[in-house]
Amino acid sequence: MKNFLYIANRYDAHPAGGTQIARSHYKILCSIAAEGTVISLLGKDKEERPEPGKISVRAWRSRLSSAVGAVTGKRTYMAHYCAEAENDILRIVREGSYDFIWFDDCIYGSTIRKIKQFRPEIPVFVFYHIVMPGSLREVLRQNRRKIRGVLGLLKYANFIRQQKLSALHADVNVLLNERDSATFTKIYGQRNQLMFPACFADTANIEPAEKISGEFNMFFVGLGGHDPNIEGIRWFAREVMPAIRPEAKLSVVGTNMDKNLKDAPEIKDNPRITVKGRVESLDPYYNSADVVIVPIFSGAGMMTKVAEALMYGKNILATGHALNGYDGLEKCRCDTAEDFIARINSMIETGSQRYNPAMRKIYEEKYSLPAMENILREYLREKGI
Repeated sequence: MKNFLYIANRYDAHPAGGTQIARSHYKILCSIAAEGTVISLLGKDKEERPEPGKISVRAWRSRLSSAVGAVTGKRTYMAHYCAEAENDILRIVREGSYDFIWFDDCIYGSTIRKIKQFRPEIPVFVFYHIVMPGSLREVLRQNRRKIRGVLGLLKYANFIRQQKLSALHADVNVLLNERDSATFTKIYGQRNQLMFPACFADTANIEPAEKISGEFNMFFVGLGGHDPNIEGIRWFAREVMPAIRPEAKLSVVGTNMDKNLKDAPEIKDNPRITVKGRVESLDPYYNSADVVIVPIFSGAGMMTKVAEALMYGKNILATGHALNGYDGLEKCRCDTAEDFIARINSMIETGSQRYNPAMRKIYEEKYSLPAMENILREYLREKGI
């Protein structure tokens, strides 16, 4: 294998889970192929950051192009995209020589369809960060609070259309877990799939903080704009916090988490809960945590915060929904308030280490870059790519 083209709208986005995965995918591909080029699609407020092997394409050109993109089906709720940006990508594909192309999102189906028309011999991979329901009615039912006005409705309708085009024209549909695979198969039938769980480049600076007597720290990290995060933490604060031992304290960190939780009574009136927005480094929070909690009950895709906690070798308590796609974590499952209460109180009473080598081992064997590299390398070998 000589050369590949990698296209992502999250590559230069804020450092959330999706961005971590996008960058991890590119690193994995670079370790397999001799040469790779990344096209980073920049949104309205993203600055170009020069990097070897990277081409920055402005996905937002003007208000007019954005509006036209929404009407013509290119602008989705996930990212800016316009005809000018698509033309740039098509030109790069025409002028280059690639063994395969990897789209790190499913919202570029119209572009994929055009590529397959003039370069049908190039295998196209599409990674699905989430699999959206196939009907607008179901999307409306699940996301009613997010959708505002006609433009918002158009963006969701466009996502469904682009996802369908990706499924129809991609050679390989790359999915996170069995839940997404089942949804995908129900909508689009048995098409070529590759299961590729969430993975993280190993960036953890592990230095477990010395434990102070009578201290028990719980930690949660997530984007404030993601409803399941807000709903999950508010549920935990309301249903679990009052019943666990008083030495248990919760730290919540993440972009806009402070803004979205500032008026929540179960949060602001509880002195044992601290909420912060974006922070420079997560190392001190993970290193001082006795347990990472993931009380998430809804949402598609795979909870990248679980992979990140494994990377730091942390004890984890999470709902079955949050653990979907992860192997070997059955003992971490807590689906009810009573489950969380019993497990947390037990950990406080019996004591627990802040670094759990067994959890770190699961990360290294299943969700690290070398582990995912082995999966993709073997798949490409089998397909003769």
